[in-house]
Amino acid sequence: MRGEIELPMRVVRVAPDVDVRAIREGQGLTREQFAQRYGLHVRAIQDWEQGRRKPEPAVRAYMLVIKNQPAAVRKALTAA
Repeated sequence: MRGEIELPMRVVRVAPDVDVRAIREGQGLTREQFAQRYGLHVRAIQDWEQGRRKPEPAVRAYMLVIKNQPAAVRKALTAA
């Protein structure tokens, strides 16, 4: 391999379920406010909260970041 390095890879397993309602309510936000703040669709939030749909793995990971580091997510989304 010419000039190439092999970077370590880590496999991450995302939680099979996240409680979107608890995350949203923990921030004291309505569905509309939560959707607007984090770039989501209100209808998707409603479907997740009412059990009609399950968030995709990437969305579940995003929800965990929102839950644990909401200020960092807001900062990243508002960076120019």
